[in-house]
Order: sequence, then C-alpha cells, then structure tokens
Amino acid sequence: MSWRFRDIFDEFDKTFRETEEMFERIFKNLRTIEPKGDEPIVYGFTATIGPDGVPHVRTFGNVDPMRGQLIEEGIRKPYTDVVYDSEAGVIRVTAELPGVEKENIKLKATENSLSISAEGEKRKFKNTIPFDVEIDPKSIKATFKNGILEVTIKTKKPLKPEEYDIKIE
Repeated sequence: MSWRFRDIFDEFDKTFRETEEMFERIFKNLRTIEPKGDEPIVYGFTATIGPDGVPHVRTFGNVDPMRGQLIEEGIRKPYTDVVYDSEAGVIRVTAELPGVEKENIKLKATENSLSISAEGEKRKFKNTIPFDVEIDPKSIKATFKNGILEVTIKTKKPLKPEEYDIKIE
C-alpha cells in the first residue's frame, strides 16, 4: 500500500468525522427546540447532485437545526425535489403540499429562483428554491394533484455544455 492510498482513506476518515460532528450538533439543537401548541417538530433533508456535479442539500420541515429554533411559527418548508433534465433542457420541481387546495397555492419566479407559498386548513408552506442556471419564468407550467405540486421550467441555456470537435494541426 503506497502512502497516497493511505492519504485517500485519511481524507475519507476526516470527512466522516466532520459529518458526524455536524449531525451531533444538529440533533443536539433539535432536542432543545420547544414546539408551540400542537405543532410537531418536522425536519429532514435531501441530497442530490446538480448538472454541474455539485451536491445540493435541501432541507424541509419547520425548524432550523443549526440555530435550534422554529423557522417561523406555523410555517413549514415543504419536501421538495429538484431534477435537472439536461436532455429536455428543463428543470422539474416536485413539492409535497398535503392539505392544501390548488386555489391556495402561489408561485412566483425570477430568472434564478422559484418561490412556493401555500396555505391549507392546518398548515402553511413556504420555500424559495434557487437554481444554478437561468430559467425562463414565462415558460413555467404547473399542475397540482393529490397534494403534489409539479412544476416544469425551461432553462435559458442548455444544461449540458455543448461539445466541439477540435482539429489538431
């Protein structure tokens, strides 16, 4: 085993320890949060890889575990999934909004983000999703069925970089 191979495992070990310490801080903070009224504490996250190969971590729920407090009383970030479809040149956003009627959902977009707000009988949802690429806000199409919001957005530039053949002289 060469010294370089050991360095790789040392780096994995260091990253694992740092991640473990981060989760210990998060869960310690979560234990200190006092729920207000009947509202349960909800927290979760998803991790995906964007079209540029960079990982994206998105949280959902009603707490900020790093600060150890509720985000805003009565408001939750919905569980949201973002998929970059490089073949079609679109971004697909799916958000879970249980207990909400279509008429009570508001979507707003800029050239680099989508904001979702919704209100049901028992819950309010709010989230702003930033994008790594410019989008065409006028192209947005949205559907809502059985508590699931699906949004399709065209990008202004291709998600997959164009490849060019280079002539060698």
